[in-house]
Amino acid sequence: MGMLHGSEGARGPNRHAGEKGPNVSGCLGIPFDQKRQAEWLEIIRQTGRRAIANVKIGVHRGTVEKHLKDDPDFKREFEESMLYFRESLVTEAVRRGVQGVDEPIFSRGRRALDIHPEDEHLPEPEQRLVPAKVRRYSDSLLHSLLKAHLPEFADKQIVQNVQDDQGFGDLSDLTPDELEQLQSFLGKVKERKEGGGSETDVS
Repeated sequence: MGMLHGSEGARGPNRHAGEKGPNVSGCLGIPFDQKRQAEWLEIIRQTGRRAIANVKIGVHRGTVEKHLKDDPDFKREFEESMLYFRESLVTEAVRRGVQGVDEPIFSRGRRALDIHPEDEHLPEPEQRLVPAKVRRYSDSLLHSLLKAHLPEFADKQIVQNVQDDQGFGDLSDLTPDELEQLQSFLGKVKERKEGGGSETDVS
């Protein structure tokens, strides 16, 4: 199914993209049966957004809310679909933050070439060339994963660690970025001390 585009998409399915279903304005008399519920839940699994699912399937939000309230099975399936979506976000965060993603390299507007890894030992005339790429990592996603899965990286724990180690006063008003900068600075100071350097050298 295609993405929504502007006010036209907000009124119902995108006919130009081949989407099916009635417009939201005319959906009140159409039963939200098991088939349409299954389609709605699949969109939730992919997007995590009720509003998008309502528009694409052509169901009023009040109808969905009533089913969530009155149908325990539908509510359970909705919660499972949302859990699936959240897990997919974590999977993507791990891919970008831990495993990295390959990005193409361009030179003067053209895709750069590199020697095929298997051909590096061969004479130059026999080497195959492949599109060049570089692996990129997202530091922000990696940091978010650390904060979510390791308590010592949580903001509150950082505050407590700094206060305990340095005897500082209340640091609760510092932003997460300021806390990171402070912790990084203190780490450099500690490294300088252990290495016999001067604290004034820290930059």
